[in-house]
Amino acid sequence: MSKTPRVLVIIGHPISDSLNHSIARTYIDSFADTAQVDVIDLAQETPAVQPQRAQLSARSGREHLRTDQQKNMALIENADHIVWVFPQWWGLYPGVMKSFIDETFLSGFGFDYSDKFPKGLLSGKTGRIISTMDAPPLWNALWYRNAVGASLKRALMRYVGIRPVGATYFSPVRTSTPQKREKWLAMVAQLARKDAKRLGLEAAHNTDTQVEKAPAGV
Repeated sequence: MSKTPRVLVIIGHPISDSLNHSIARTYIDSFADTAQVDVIDLAQETPAVQPQRAQLSARSGREHLRTDQQKNMALIENADHIVWVFPQWWGLYPGVMKSFIDETFLSGFGFDYSDKFPKGLLSGKTGRIISTMDAPPLWNALWYRNAVGASLKRALMRYVGIRPVGATYFSPVRTSTPQKREKWLAMVAQLARKDAKRLGLEAAHNTDTQVEKAPAGV
């Protein structure tokens, strides 16, 4: 009997009643009970902004790391598919998400330097980006050079062996109408169905998926 796929949704917004949380819930609800969906909500966690040196390496094991570091590493390790949901602030992601990345994807867990070149240790997983922003897409591409996409897709996911399968940016949030935000949530449900099909769960979804009312603001 094949194992049930595991999906991990990482919410990178520090405020719990955000549009990003509505996006995450829509994505999660679209899977119903067909996959095990775990959540790391950074509005409920406090990654160390100034970690101790020992907390930034897993080369000698994980016993010395904080309990939440070990828990989050286990969730990432067990996931088949990882979804990042976050707002774009100042061309990147919020500080809480940067702190989470810094203290989680450590040497000895996400990558290894034992050979001449670094080796990703999380291969076999896929990743998706769903982000909100106020910058127009063209401005984000030409002026910011899609810095957030380069950071997550190249510097992080590909580096540790996770294969990106898509990036979706909803913009502009500040001037969006309730109808526009509901359309975005419907698109998120479609992305979840697409991911479910790729994970072998194509029978899990239908076109009648309901989406919740999306709050204003990022």
